[in-house]
Amino acid sequence: MTGLIAFAIAYQAIYSNRDIARKKNSIDTILHAKNDGKLRNAITVTGQIHNNADKTIKSFAYESKKFTKGASEFRYCLNFYEYISVGIRHGIYDEIVMKEIMCGTVTRVYERCKPFIQTLRLQNQAPTAYCEFERLAE
Repeated sequence: MTGLIAFAIAYQAIYSNRDIARKKNSIDTILHAKNDGKLRNAITVTGQIHNNADKTIKSFAYESKKFTKGASEFRYCLNFYEYISVGIRHGIYDEIVMKEIMCGTVTRVYERCKPFIQTLRLQNQAPTAYCEFERLAE
């Protein structure tokens, strides 16, 4: 009986430590993102192009514009959120913490970049490109 109680206590401690570590990883990543000038710039550029009547975001997904300023920013931003999404799925980050803090930015970036993602999927014949980010945003 004592062994069973010790096992239950040890299991609870391990589970609790994992939960705390997941939340700490989430906060550390969010703080890193807030200080990442390249990411902030990428988010700004997506907004500028999204609001520009002379440019369409999806045009940056074509091979001819692959290395242009806008396309690089879109990819940097999308890759960051894809990594976060995969980390959430694998339990590295706490989904609730991440969504509470980053939900507005994630959904806004996804809505802005959705035409880019769809065109990129067609151009590269990669139907799963940024699918984890899409799942997180929706």
